[in-house]
Amino acid sequence: MVAPNGVRTTVYTNEDGHYEFPKMQAGAYTLRIPTPREFHPYRIDSVQIDGTAKLDDIVLERVSPGDGLPATPEIETQLSGAELLWNVPGTGEEKALFQKNCSACHSWQQVFRNRYDERSWNLIVDRMTHYSGTSLVIRIKGTSSTGGGNNSVSRQDGTSDDEANILTKWLARIRGPEAKDGPLRVFPVLVERPRA
Repeated sequence: MVAPNGVRTTVYTNEDGHYEFPKMQAGAYTLRIPTPREFHPYRIDSVQIDGTAKLDDIVLERVSPGDGLPATPEIETQLSGAELLWNVPGTGEEKALFQKNCSACHSWQQVFRNRYDERSWNLIVDRMTHYSGTSLVIRIKGTSSTGGGNNSVSRQDGTSDDEANILTKWLARIRGPEAKDGPLRVFPVLVERPRA
């Protein structure tokens, strides 16, 4: 519920779908459910609140008849990183490499909301695995394989060139410009039941 002054009051339903708002000032409110994941957004403007008022039942419309949700940006932004990783195609090795290399600095959502070709993913993977911390200019150097100096480049987290290549090709396949997402599955919501 959004008050005329912009203050938002959020309530949750119980397992039977009942909800109750605290006492609110009189006025015209906006009643909305903006990101309900499995359902279309719901909004009613100018809901008049004056004392104790019973609101009409809220009936939400499902976005799809089955369990799979359409892969839209609006729904994808509501999924956790683990749900996104669960939904993208790939082998266990590819997903494990992604977890190993793309978990320390940013969320997985940040990666999955982008779509690049293989060349661009290669540049990103190179940047993420060759540079130290948040610095844009400090390239990590290691000892050369010949033992004669400190001019060969080693990866920040021990990722081999083969692993980086696998990761790049996987990202280009699942998040390339032409990649198509299948229906999205979501983790079940755990409902805490009151103890007897």
